[in-house]
Amino acid sequence: MRQLFLLLFFCAPIFCFGQNEVGPDGYFLYLIIGFLIGVPVLIFIYTIGKKKVSFNLKGLFSKGRIEARLQGNKKYRPDLLTLIVRNKRSKDVDLNAPVLVIRKLWSVRKFRLKGTNRAEIYPLYLESNKKHELQLKLDVFHRHDPSLHSYYWARVVIKDTTGKTYATNYVTLRKSLIS
Repeated sequence: MRQLFLLLFFCAPIFCFGQNEVGPDGYFLYLIIGFLIGVPVLIFIYTIGKKKVSFNLKGLFSKGRIEARLQGNKKYRPDLLTLIVRNKRSKDVDLNAPVLVIRKLWSVRKFRLKGTNRAEIYPLYLESNKKHELQLKLDVFHRHDPSLHSYYWARVVIKDTTGKTYATNYVTLRKSLIS
């Protein structure tokens, strides 16, 4: 995007034609240049508040996707988080072990989830149009590290065996000035 602005900035004098007198149709070129520069600037200003902006044509033509969602049993200070992974693709997918990311403003702790009830279930083979649920008890992580009580948000990041990354929404663990 930066190269496009520089290209338009330096190429603007090339599009100007020498005239002695600027008539009513002489401003048309300036309107085109202003439009070419103004539209990307307006798009950039509009998308500043967005978390992630991607213009992905591959997503438009795909027949489905992997939907990952994280839910807490309460709005604030949940005891139990439920990870729901749904395969909406037409093909089956292998999922690697998910990673629980618990974060504060600048501190991040990551925990790899290997399975349930001391049984390793990952990598997980998820057939098309099926879903997988995993219950996460937060007291296990709080017993491991008591400083996690002061962390604000949690999310789960899942990668499949081809390398694509799927992330859930953030769940608020406790109130902060931001949440």
